Amino acid sequence: MEYKELPEVIYCPADITIETWYRSPYVNVTWTSPNITDNVGILEIVSNYHSGDVFHLGVTTVVYNATDTALNFNHCHFTITVIDVEKPYFENCSLDIAVPNVPGSAYSNVTWTIPTAYDNSRIPPHVTSDADPGDVFPLYDTIVTYTAVDESNNVELCRFKVTVYDVDFPYFTNFTDDVQVFIDSIHSNVTVDWDPPYPADNSGVLPLLESTHQPGDTFQIGVTMVTYTATDETGNTMTHTFTVTIRVAFTDLRTILFNGTDDVDILQVSAIAVNRGKGRDLTDNEIDDLEVMLLSMSSASEDIGNREPKVMTEELINVTTTVIDRKKNMAQQIDIVLASEILLKKIVTRQTNTTVKKSSERVASNIELVENAVWSFHFETKEKLLDS
Repeated sequence: MEYKELPEVIYCPADITIETWYRSPYVNVTWTSPNITDNVGILEIVSNYHSGDVFHLGVTTVVYNATDTALNFNHCHFTITVIDVEKPYFENCSLDIAVPNVPGSAYSNVTWTIPTAYDNSRIPPHVTSDADPGDVFPLYDTIVTYTAVDESNNVELCRFKVTVYDVDFPYFTNFTDDVQVFIDSIHSNVTVDWDPPYPADNSGVLPLLESTHQPGDTFQIGVTMVTYTATDETGNTMTHTFTVTIRVAFTDLRTILFNGTDDVDILQVSAIAVNRGKGRDLTDNEIDDLEVMLLSMSSASEDIGNREPKVMTEELINVTTTVIDRKKNMAQQIDIVLASEILLKKIVTRQTNTTVKKSSERVASNIELVENAVWSFHFETKEKLLDS
C-alpha cells in the first residue's frame, strides 16, 4: 500500500527580528524547534541552522525539512533578520580646547588629534566634520562637530568646544594731553572741556569706556587726576590718565616773580593774567606785578622764549598797554616803553636772526619782519617822547 500523505507541520517559528550584540556584528539566536508529525512516522528532520547559532547582520532563512518513512517530505521555514541599531562610536574624541589669541588679532590657529570612528558592523562609518586641525578660530567659543554614519544610518557625534580667549588689552587710538587752565582771582572753579580718548580692541568690539570725569565738568583750583578705563568683553582693561590743572593767573605770576622758575614762560603767564582780568579793574598790586615782570625780563640775560614771534609780540603789546594805561607817571611810562622795546628786539633777533636797527629809530621798524605785528598807539606816543 502506497502512502502519499505529507508530514504535517504543527508548529513553525515565526520570523525573528533581533539586534546585534553590543559592539558586535552578530548575535546568537534561539527559537523553539518546529513540531512536525506524520501518520506513518517521521524518518528525519534536517535543518540548515539550529537554535543558538550565530547570525550576522542581514536576513537569513532557516529551513526545516521533514521526511516520513514513506519518503514523503514537507518543510518549515522562517527568517532571522539581524539589525544594527547601535550607533558608531568615537575613540579619542577631543576634550574642550582653550588657547590664547594670536597677539594683536581676533583669532588663533587651533590643532587637535582627529578622532577615529568605529562601528559594530566592522565596516568603517562615514565621517564628516565642520572644522579641521589647524583651522583659524575666532575669539570666544566655537563648537566643533564630527559626525559618523554607519551602513544602517545610525549616527554618532563627537563634539568639543574650542575657546580662543582674548589676552590682549584694549588700547586707545588717541590720548588726551594734560590740561592746564588759568582763571582770574575772582573765580574758584571753571568748567573744562577736552577731547576724550577713543578706545579700541583687537576683537573689533568697542570696549566699555568709563571715566572719573567728563568734558564740561567743573574743576576747582589745583590739580585733578582724570582717568579713563577701557574694558573689553573678556574683562581686560586699559587706563589712560591725564591731569587737569586749574591755576590762578595773577597768583602764578606773583609766585614766579618772588620764587623764580625755570620752566614757565613768564610773558605768556602775564598775558594770560591780563586776559583773564579783562572785564574788571585790575588791582594796583596786579599792575605792579606786570610792571616788575616787564622790567625784570628786559634786564635778564636769558632768552625770552621760543614761541611764534607774532604771538609773543601781541602778548607783549597787550601787557605793556595795560600797564601804561594805569601808570600815569611819565618816567614810569618811559621805563616801560624802553623795557618793551628791549623785549621786542629779543623776540625779533632770536626768531629772524637779523640785526635790529638802533633804538633811536621807530620801534615798529624793529619788528617789521614779524608778520602782521601791530604797534599800539601808546607805543607810538611814547616813542615821540623818547625821540625828543
